[in-house]
Amino acid sequence: PLLHADWNGATPTDLVFPFFLFIIGSAMFFSFKKSNFAASPEQFKKIIKRGFTMFFIGFMLNVIPFTTNIDDWRVMGVLQRIGIAYAVAACLVLLLNRTGIFIASTVILLAYWVLLLSVGEGALTLDGNIIRQFDLAVIGANHMYSMRGVAFEPEGLLSTIPAIVNMLLGFELTRYLTSIRDKK
Repeated sequence: PLLHADWNGATPTDLVFPFFLFIIGSAMFFSFKKSNFAASPEQFKKIIKRGFTMFFIGFMLNVIPFTTNIDDWRVMGVLQRIGIAYAVAACLVLLLNRTGIFIASTVILLAYWVLLLSVGEGALTLDGNIIRQFDLAVIGANHMYSMRGVAFEPEGLLSTIPAIVNMLLGFELTRYLTSIRDKK
């Protein structure tokens, strides 16, 4: 139970990262509430800087102590995914109202689901799914994690899309719960 599922399963360990993303979305609500959810250029600069910093720290943790050839450096990872998801989710939160966030989240997840089921030779297999194919095309096999001898990126670019929605869900649930409390 304390190991990740090989490919197409789920264990309690596999829930830790999604819960963490959800909590980041929740924390975003309290952070942006201080500025009254103002969508100012300064706020967007902070968001992009924070996202880039997370990505950079994660990348450096992958490559330090620089014992791996530069051609084999792993680009993506947990902190990189958090950085990308945070930057996108935070911008969406400041640009869209509650209905817009709901519509965007629904469209994103439905499009992602259709993409997963309809694109790729083996849509739900480790070797043939579109997520792996996309990461191979953009990142390259040498810069990806390897699972069972297959280059696959568990924190890849395309699979970051539902992570963004996970953060938005944390944000919206927190907004809802605080609105109930404020009405009392």
